[in-house]
Amino acid sequence: MLWYPPTPTPVWYPPTPAPPTPTPLPPVVTLSVNPPTTQLLPGQSVAISADVVGQGIFFRWSATHGTLSAYDTPAVIYTAPAYPGLDTVTVAVTNAGGTTYRSVSFTIVYPTPAPPSPTATIAATPTPVPQPTFTPTPIVIILTPIFPPETPTSAPTGLSPDQTLTAYYDALNARRFEVAWGMLSPTYKYAWHCCAPNGDYDYASFMRWWGRVAQTTLRGVEVVSQSEGRALVHAEIAYTMPDGTQVEDPFPYTYLTRDALSQGWLLEARGRDTTIADSPAPAPPDQVVQDYYAAAAGHLYHLAWPMLSDHFKATLFCCTAENQYDFDAYAAWWDSILRVEISALRIVEKTDTTAVVYADLAYLKKSGEWVFDPQSEIHLVLDAEVPAWRIYEKGTALQPFATAAADNTPESTVRRYYEAINERRYELTWSLLSTNFKQKWNCCAADGSFDYRAYTDWWASVQRVDIGRIELIEHSSTRAVVYAELAYLMRDGRQIMDPRPYIQLAFDPAVGKWLFWDKGETP
Repeated sequence: MLWYPPTPTPVWYPPTPAPPTPTPLPPVVTLSVNPPTTQLLPGQSVAISADVVGQGIFFRWSATHGTLSAYDTPAVIYTAPAYPGLDTVTVAVTNAGGTTYRSVSFTIVYPTPAPPSPTATIAATPTPVPQPTFTPTPIVIILTPIFPPETPTSAPTGLSPDQTLTAYYDALNARRFEVAWGMLSPTYKYAWHCCAPNGDYDYASFMRWWGRVAQTTLRGVEVVSQSEGRALVHAEIAYTMPDGTQVEDPFPYTYLTRDALSQGWLLEARGRDTTIADSPAPAPPDQVVQDYYAAAAGHLYHLAWPMLSDHFKATLFCCTAENQYDFDAYAAWWDSILRVEISALRIVEKTDTTAVVYADLAYLKKSGEWVFDPQSEIHLVLDAEVPAWRIYEKGTALQPFATAAADNTPESTVRRYYEAINERRYELTWSLLSTNFKQKWNCCAADGSFDYRAYTDWWASVQRVDIGRIELIEHSSTRAVVYAELAYLMRDGRQIMDPRPYIQLAFDPAVGKWLFWDKGETP
């Protein structure tokens, strides 16, 4: 009998563990300036490069005041602003491990004047000879001005109106501000750039705003109409800011006139629609207040800043070392704001030249904090030269103003609502709807809020509201029912009679006005 040894049992060894995946680290960044310096003259340029250790790198450059040749490259050319002060250039370098920030600061100074040439000393001689008279060599100090030259650059000639508009923004993109400034008519400068503390056109804030814009892009540039010496051009305008965000300009129409001397086209006016070519009446004061805060919160300071009067600027933003209004301080404050909420907006006093508007204002800061403005009383003055209302000053109202009884009845509220619909003043009409009305007829958007977008989209499909008979049916101190004959002319040509002519309103004592509560086929 043969004997076989047993089969050996295999021994199991645990696998060798894989080495741990290293945690990505933020990039290591070193900045270098060529030529090495921390002091520059106005308009002087230097090269700044970011030396980086790491992979998958993304760059984002920004400058507080000066301009940069690029915003997403390892190296950039920095050009100092045209005025003295401290400026900082920052780069954010990002990879899978995070973001590293590095900054370099420059002191912008005017050129140091050369010392005067010493006056030659003539040795005395025994013979009395008349001493020659030496005239000291005058010292010429060249300063970079922050105001336009006495003789501005003339408008380019031989261009069509649409080419002129394109050339204007090309000059701004190239930082040739003096060329762009020369393409604006005196009327345009007064409306949008009036005035500096000395009464001249405000070239300083013009440069400061456009120095903040990294790139301006035009789309759909076309001549809408043109006659002898007049033209209207349409263009969708977008601004790319240094942080990469894009802002759309709400004024797509530009009105141009031909300069009699150079025969070139000059920018004369800007607006939302084609009526700017017909010298339209000024927007009402409450609309101006609404437009101002929309522009400021949207960081369109070239639109918001001109809506402030010289008195307002002199009170709150005067003055820099160059005796200019402090546009940078104004912009810096609004840079910290994400959104403005306006409620209870209404005109409480108005004459031919002055107005008082009441508005409850709340600001959402980028830090997430809400700040409520205690100054709800906004005074405006009419600038007859434009003509346009400008904000003169703000004050604290002890309590919300009560609108005059004749303008605050249930039936006048209904009429005012539909007149504002025809004027496309949707933020005003939205404020005349109660929470109950919005809950029933405008609820809800995807995020659970009332659907303002659907509300404005529907009314945008209505070309016009024809308002017929308006009659007060029921009235108490807190409730009212108004009968309103309303017909809607739709943009597709249909005409629709409103099937719910009975409008219920409720008086809101907090804001002192009537609000839409509901609508129905019967009272």
